Amino acid sequence: MNRQFGAIFLIAGTCLGSGMLALPIVLSKIGLLYSLFFMLAMWAVMYVGALITVELNLQAKKSMPLGLLGRHFSGPIAQNIGTLSLKILSYALLPAFLYGATSIIHECLPSFGKKAILIALGGVAYFILICQTSKIDLLNRLLFFILLGGLFFLITLLLCKVEWHTLPLLPSVFPSSMTWGTLLPVVFTSFGFHGMIHTITAYCQNDKATLKKAFFWGSLIPALIYIVWTWGVLGAVYGSDVSFYTQLSQNKIEVGALVRALATLTEKPFLKTLIWSGMILKFMLSIIGVGISLRDALNPLFPEKSIYRQKWLLGLMTMLPPVLIASIVPNAFITILGFAGMILAVIAIVLPIYLLQFIPTDQFHYKMLTLPVIKYTILAVGLCVIGFELFSLLR
Repeated sequence: MNRQFGAIFLIAGTCLGSGMLALPIVLSKIGLLYSLFFMLAMWAVMYVGALITVELNLQAKKSMPLGLLGRHFSGPIAQNIGTLSLKILSYALLPAFLYGATSIIHECLPSFGKKAILIALGGVAYFILICQTSKIDLLNRLLFFILLGGLFFLITLLLCKVEWHTLPLLPSVFPSSMTWGTLLPVVFTSFGFHGMIHTITAYCQNDKATLKKAFFWGSLIPALIYIVWTWGVLGAVYGSDVSFYTQLSQNKIEVGALVRALATLTEKPFLKTLIWSGMILKFMLSIIGVGISLRDALNPLFPEKSIYRQKWLLGLMTMLPPVLIASIVPNAFITILGFAGMILAVIAIVLPIYLLQFIPTDQFHYKMLTLPVIKYTILAVGLCVIGFELFSLLR
């Protein structure tokens, strides 16, 4: 039971992060009602996608990153696709999280340079990641409980600021296919945690019942928080400043500016401090979750007695490239999240469904995965994410 709770917090802590600010920014285009149904549908897709990868780990009888699962069930081509996709995803998400946290801190402390803040955040993450997973788990639980307490307080504050009779429930016109296409990869990424499935599987000792509950609750908790948070943020912003909401819906507002707008909703200094620190903490939880996954995925790439298996070197290989990327790419938060969504679709849906075909359906641990309608529906979502992001990159 202790491991189940630990796994739930690791999953939820990884999922909660970028979406707290990315979702209000991108979903402002479609209004609150469409946002509600969209987020619920995305949670269902991501939960089923997680179960598919867990099923692959259980069938392999060993916790493996996606690349090794590809080699186990298919061969070297699937291995290379899985390994490369996981590394690209992690090295895309970490810069986005680092950039988001840096932008917020810079808005709060403008006297400090962005690069100095970025390097400091990378250093903190590095020292956390060279610790043992069990110790990181304890730190993650503590931070997660602090985050939940702060979030409930902030959500209550925001809901009190909402003008319920003037909510932006629906957009003025029905969103075009391109509007849905541009926000789909970002929302998809905001619900992602799939890069750490092999870590959670090992942590839960391949217990199928524990894993199913851990991924259900670990993904549902942040989904519900996302829904209430998005309604609170958009409702409060719309009620206090319609012009700012319009700019938000037109992608003219950066993440730090949104946090500053939320902080101005209250005149009490301690509440402003709580908002700033809560936003930073969300990103740190995501950095820890993705960082653990990447560190553990890098470890098997080197022979057992290799010097590169040293924790300090693995930590350096995990955090140095993201810090460099975040310092180079302008407005990296939303830009990189969209790109990451395309890679995540391969990791969370497309490749796992392909590998699932090599397992007889009568041997499945999770019987719901034998239903073709479930597999093909989430496959269609994954292909749409890839297609829309490719179109966005190429146009």
